[in-house]
Amino acid sequence: MDSATFLRLPSSIQRLITDGLDAEISAAFERIGQAKTDRRIEPAEVRFLEGDIVRASALRQRLTGEAATS
Repeated sequence: MDSATFLRLPSSIQRLITDGLDAEISAAFERIGQAKTDRRIEPAEVRFLEGDIVRASALRQRLTGEAATS
């Protein structure tokens, strides 16, 4: 979906999507924070979470033209 299509969606749907992306980003940051204290979390998992943040942020930017609020 491109930005123009996204912006034609009802504002409630836009908000649902952006809130979901923001929640995904926040959850990944939280999990990375936990990884700093929990040595059982593998470095590969942290890299995966970082990738989630990058992908969700890029999608949000592409759809809305705005950076994530997290």
